[in-house]
Amino acid sequence: MAAQLPKLEQGIDLTPGITCFANQPASLRLRRQALRRHAELIVSRALGIRVQLLELDMRGAAHVVLARQLSMYLVHVCCGLNYAEVGRVFNRDRTTAAYATAQIEERRESGSFDHAVDSLERALRSSLRRFDDQP
Repeated sequence: MAAQLPKLEQGIDLTPGITCFANQPASLRLRRQALRRHAELIVSRALGIRVQLLELDMRGAAHVVLARQLSMYLVHVCCGLNYAEVGRVFNRDRTTAAYATAQIEERRESGSFDHAVDSLERALRSSLRRFDDQP
């Protein structure tokens, strides 16, 4: 996973014209969808899995669960959303968002995993900043 991360920060072709920040003309629903999409695209590319697997309502294999948990964690940390808001973004309960965040925080005890998550955080913040700066 860590070997694939540097290319993430060079720019990601995400859904243009839709942003998650309030200074753009988009409904709350569209901003939530865009935020989720940004996080899921970054994580799926880092882990080498299809983003469609994260969009499924079913739990999925362990690597899909990890990717979904990472996406929720990134939205919580990078955007400062509380667990209820993260749950709404991902169509999950707030307790699911809290559990996902706790799982990622626990795994960050590993140095390599921590470094990889740091890179994902930078990639998401950079991606969101680019869209927020668009006219």
